[in-house]
Amino acid sequence: MTISRRALVGFAGAPLLASCAPIRFGPSEAPINSEEKKERTVEVGYLRRSPTGRRLDLSHATPIGLVIASPHFDAKLVQTHIAETLPIEISREFEENVPLRAPEGSVFVLVVMQAGSPLFQETAENPVVVQLRNDTQTIQMTAMFGGIAPKAKESDPVRYKSRWECFVVCVKKESSLDLQVSDEGKVLVVDLRTGLPSDDESWRTTEGIRERRLVRVNPVDGVTQRSFEAQPPGYGPSQGTMKIGLSPQVTLMTPWNPVHGWATAGQMWLTMKMNTKVVFVDLPGTVNLDLANSFSYTSADGSPARLVKPLHINTNEIQLGRTDLIPTFEVSGQHTGAVLSFVPNGSLTVKFQEVNTITGTFTTNPEPIRFELQLVKDQSRFEE
Repeated sequence: MTISRRALVGFAGAPLLASCAPIRFGPSEAPINSEEKKERTVEVGYLRRSPTGRRLDLSHATPIGLVIASPHFDAKLVQTHIAETLPIEISREFEENVPLRAPEGSVFVLVVMQAGSPLFQETAENPVVVQLRNDTQTIQMTAMFGGIAPKAKESDPVRYKSRWECFVVCVKKESSLDLQVSDEGKVLVVDLRTGLPSDDESWRTTEGIRERRLVRVNPVDGVTQRSFEAQPPGYGPSQGTMKIGLSPQVTLMTPWNPVHGWATAGQMWLTMKMNTKVVFVDLPGTVNLDLANSFSYTSADGSPARLVKPLHINTNEIQLGRTDLIPTFEVSGQHTGAVLSFVPNGSLTVKFQEVNTITGTFTTNPEPIRFELQLVKDQSRFEE
């Protein structure tokens, strides 16, 4: 059905208050002269992307709200709209100066997408391929949202240069139109006419990237200590104490990371930086921590999670600031909570002036450090 110019003028959104505010089409626009009123018919395959980086607010469009995310891509499909004509108020946003009409048997599909925050930054070695597919035709969509914005510091999240991506494409009425995102061996497919994804293995695997998990830790830190003794040849036994403090910082929870690749189906990688402090009292010792026997991760339903990496770490390297405890666990993506415990276990050596090092023995079983983890879904990256 042809949508009249009068109806499409009703696409007006809120007044333009900032660069990310909706674009308003209304009486405040510049007058349309007689030349601009001349309608132009485009060809099938016509594609235009708005260069403004602002939202095209289509009040009569279909709201979608579908998040499309992979390791190096993150966006929300906000709105789609199908029309046979585009009034000047709309076509101007695509750098046209006349109203547009789709050829007989064809329609325009208008798409509004919002930028998110990718978990990882795209590189030449890890490219993301975004395409529009119309039956057998493929159109490459390069530099979505203007590309990735430079970071002020390395710890900053990955952001796009623009908050909005708006485009229009002309297709046959009965033809398909899909958005495809190819990343790390997965291909996400979304029907832009309906806003529905292809519910396949790729879509299910990336659920943990679309629906981010915010991990809350309680308490924020903890300390444990363990007594030990060592006896150099010709001397009596000497005693010492090792103290370890942990202050967990959740680094990442995702089904894919560049070190381990994709987790097992239904699982996610949980990586935590522990901000570890190690102190030896009375005797200078070194422990090669056996982390698989030091950490214990138990989900809310009582099921354990596997420590993937690292399996060992030397306390001397921690004391010198060369490394930290940054364990990665393979955990369920469906649980809402867990308990993480830590008891230092490993092989102990002690330094004496008379000899280089000798083997020490732990003499106490310490109280474990226990952290309660609350896993909460978080979509705040799309809040305006």
